[in-house]
Amino acid sequence: MRASLITLAAAAVVSLGSSIALASPALPIALAAMATVVAITATAAWRASTSAKAAAEAATPPDRVGVGGTGAGIGVTEGWPLRRRHVALTLAVSLSAPALGAEPVVGRASVIDGDTIEIRGTRFRLQGVDTPEHAQLCRDRSGKEYRCGQVAANALADKIGAGNVACDPITTDRYRRTVAICRLGAEDLNGWLVGEGFGIAYRRYSTAYVDREEAAKAARRGLWAGSFTPPWAWRKGERAMALGFAANGGPDGPIPAPAKPGPEASGTTRCAIKGNINRTGDHIYHVPGSRDYARTVITESDGERWFCSEAEAHAAGWRAPRG
Repeated sequence: MRASLITLAAAAVVSLGSSIALASPALPIALAAMATVVAITATAAWRASTSAKAAAEAATPPDRVGVGGTGAGIGVTEGWPLRRRHVALTLAVSLSAPALGAEPVVGRASVIDGDTIEIRGTRFRLQGVDTPEHAQLCRDRSGKEYRCGQVAANALADKIGAGNVACDPITTDRYRRTVAICRLGAEDLNGWLVGEGFGIAYRRYSTAYVDREEAAKAARRGLWAGSFTPPWAWRKGERAMALGFAANGGPDGPIPAPAKPGPEASGTTRCAIKGNINRTGDHIYHVPGSRDYARTVITESDGERWFCSEAEAHAAGWRAPRG
């Protein structure tokens, strides 16, 4: 029976090794399930061994039980299966532990907007930071309006470049994005955005970057060089405007709702595909979520334009990017 238990444990270890070699995002769950099977199987084997031993001892004359008498014999022979059961259960608990935390996701990142990136098809919402929306306008030091959401997205894309980003998952938001802390090397990208003034600390969900926000504000970096509406308030104002209501005020004064688009801008608000003309004159379109979408700025006075569908872009003479 001891040999059977050892064989059983060896088989479990081999099976476990195979699972590790085929590691996937579901690895913690697989390990927990494997550990449970090992524990249950080992416990069943121990019970079978104990039952067989009890039957054998019942049929053995008293003078052949063991050197130290019945009590000593039982103490020696039953100690081994008890220890095996303890080891199996300990193994189950230790293997279940990784299920409590997910492994970091590492890879080349595409910037979706100032606080959202994508790695290998998974979208990550950066924890604790909120950057202006893509269409949001802010004012610079001189009072001139600029697209602060585009500036934040472009800055993040330039910061990442061709480097590998590592994201530590925390939870999932209502848009099914993975909320995470993402790093480029040892640098916390979430904190970098706040510290450079491209975004602000999202206190509703985390206070981790409040100190960095205070430093950026004191130095008048990024958004703090001029005036802006907090992104969460801007989003509320946009929804309120769509329903015909005025936006509420905030801690820094009245919050203006986004300006209603005029006839000349209606095409840019309804269509999301960017028709860009590069330095060599190539007409290339970029769809939302593609590699260069966030960093591409459309200047309609230069002949660039927006499209509502890829078919429309093709018909107008634009092509998709290569590679």
